[in-house]
Amino acid sequence: MPYNNESSQPKVARKRFWMCWVDKGRFPTFQHWTLEDARTEATRLARLTNKDVYLLEATDFVRVAQEPQPPVTWDRTENITEEVIKD
Repeated sequence: MPYNNESSQPKVARKRFWMCWVDKGRFPTFQHWTLEDARTEATRLARLTNKDVYLLEATDFVRVAQEPQPPVTWDRTENITEEVIKD
């Protein structure tokens, strides 16, 4: 089992994954792409720490929409008025 967070699956194919959280431990950071791998890791962590280990399953996600850039306008510096400079 690889010990990095890279997957052979393309990012668009990533749908379901699990993470292991050791009770009162650090935040989980590793994504397991199969339930079997997550259970194997949870077992290892439970034995290593002698603590409860929870499997967390990703069920939903949110993504910031990539809005189009706002339009810009160009103007000549000689057109700047005192009202604009007050900022």
